Amino acid sequence: MKEKPFRVASKTVWDAIKVFPGGCHRDALVFLYFETGPVTNWTGLYSAPPVDIAEYTRLTVEEVKASITNLERWGVIVYDHDRQLVFVSGLLNRQMRKAPNKSQAKGICRHVKEFAENSPAVIAFVAEHQESPELGEHFRKGKEGSPTPLSSTPPGEEGRI
Repeated sequence: MKEKPFRVASKTVWDAIKVFPGGCHRDALVFLYFETGPVTNWTGLYSAPPVDIAEYTRLTVEEVKASITNLERWGVIVYDHDRQLVFVSGLLNRQMRKAPNKSQAKGICRHVKEFAENSPAVIAFVAEHQESPELGEHFRKGKEGSPTPLSSTPPGEEGRI
């Protein structure tokens, strides 16, 4: 595995870890990996196979999967188990600290469009940023060459409450 630098954790991450139910150190470690790990993308949407997380955190793959389940249940991540894709809620805002400019917004949208539109992680990303003036217009325009825009509604779930 190629060594990459880790990101700096924002102060708000430590506040979030304090309120994790049960105070499980394993869950906090996996959350810190999602926030600062060597493959972390500042958008909060990126590939994160449990085997890689286990290698960096020195946890077993089973412990990593259990922590992913807990983090999902607490609403801090959305994990696409089929594609091993994670969305870390709020990470883009913590990394940017201000609204993205037009160029950054286009780059973020290009990055998001690299992933399957029906992925739960992508759907969660779009839902979180759909109302953002900088990003929302790109999601409403739709994918280039695609007749439909990116949606925050899973296929087959339209009209459900």
